[in-house]
Amino acid sequence: MDDPYHIDVMYNWFKYSVSKAPPHVINKKEKRKWKIEYIEPYGRCTIATQDIKEGEVLFVDHPVVTGPKQTSDVICLACYRRLNSWDDYQCSKCGWPLCGPDCEDKGYHPLECNAFAASGYRPRLQDFDEAQYMYEAMLPLRPTWWTTCYSE
Repeated sequence: MDDPYHIDVMYNWFKYSVSKAPPHVINKKEKRKWKIEYIEPYGRCTIATQDIKEGEVLFVDHPVVTGPKQTSDVICLACYRRLNSWDDYQCSKCGWPLCGPDCEDKGYHPLECNAFAASGYRPRLQDFDEAQYMYEAMLPLRPTWWTTCYSE
């Protein structure tokens, strides 16, 4: 099946980040059309080494980690889709709101899922105010959970 939005890459971010470049990244055999130089008084600069077409992709940079905005609305912690309410669907293991059962094992969610499930804490909407500050710990905690979820 064709995947023009690279959903597989988004859901399997860690596999790609440690093993290889995602499949939609520029061909590694292609010679770069740019170089980095230090030029006084500007510092490091990206310099074109050949003509570059308008809109041409020169490189793709993927984030090391992503997470929900600290004050976001209720969202799925796996795919970041906005949810209508806290009660639409909650993860069967940890209780955090998700799109549905398909998102329980996708994206970054398994990182926090195992930790919250082991702690016995199940989040409740009434534990948070209307600004949804419940998400403020997710981004900084995700890298700390990598070692337990991805030992290789």
